[in-house]
Order: sequence, then structure tokens, then C-alpha cells
Amino acid sequence: MSGEKEFNKLSVPNAKQDEFRKNLKEIKSGEYEVEQLNDGNKIIIKKPGKKGPDDFQVVLYDPKLNKGKPLSYEEIFSDIELKNKKDPKKTKALINGLNDVCKGKEPDNVIKERKIENITGLSADTLLKNLKWIWGQEDCNYKKGKGRWLSMDEINKKHGNEDKK
Repeated sequence: MSGEKEFNKLSVPNAKQDEFRKNLKEIKSGEYEVEQLNDGNKIIIKKPGKKGPDDFQVVLYDPKLNKGKPLSYEEIFSDIELKNKKDPKKTKALINGLNDVCKGKEPDNVIKERKIENITGLSADTLLKNLKWIWGQEDCNYKKGKGRWLSMDEINKKHGNEDKK
């Protein structure tokens, strides 16, 4: 694997909003590999981000290309929409799984417990694991706001989902 960048590995278990925020604020500046994905890609966080010392950037990193990029909400929402058009029933299971991750459950456990299947586009583990960290980043940046629930509530509303908080 010539050219593949090495990152310090960091494990921070998912948790409810306040606890996860507290644990993330303790992370020192640097670049960390926080998730290994089934397709060989990784999720990297870079701290600090642009919004202050508690901010960090979440990057989907492809070791084969030695490149990474953040996954935007536009890409995430579009991906969920494509999944819903292809298979609404499996998409509902995915959205219920997103709610579980938003409530603090670990993505791998949620995928297994809910038997979430890949539909089209981004894989379930890519989506759930990225959102775990994106939501943590939002919780750090928007302590007095809804944080993670701002986007999760939007997903629930758009897809008529009742399996919420």
C-alpha cells in the first residue's frame, strides 16, 4: 500500500448527545482514523476544524487513492432519497437505524440488530458511521441548539417516520 497515509487510531464509542459531546471535546488536535468501513475506506477526523477548538472535520478517506473528502448533507439526503425510490421498506429500516445511531447506539450494532441491507448508493455502514461523527461534530459546535437532531428531525419529517426520540 505505497502512498497510503497513516493515521493514529482512535475509538470513541457512540453515546447520547451530551456524553458523546463531552468525550469528543477531550480529543487532542490531530488527524485520527475513527472508523474502518466494509469497503476498505476509513473515516478520519481532523481536529481542530474551522469553527473553534472543539470543532473537527469528518472526512471519508479512500486509502487506495490516498484522498479524502467530507460527505455533505446534500449527498446524504440525496442518497436516502434514491434508496427510498428503489426500496421504501428497506429505506424505512435504514432511517430507523439512523434514529438509533442518533440516540447513541453504535452503527455496527444497529446494522446487525435491525438487519439493515445495502440498497443503492452509499453503503449502510458508510452512511451510519459518517453520520455518527458528523452528528458529534454538530453537537460540539451547536451546544445550545438541536445539534444532531436538526438533520435527523428533517429526515424523519421528510420520510414520515415515527420511530424517533
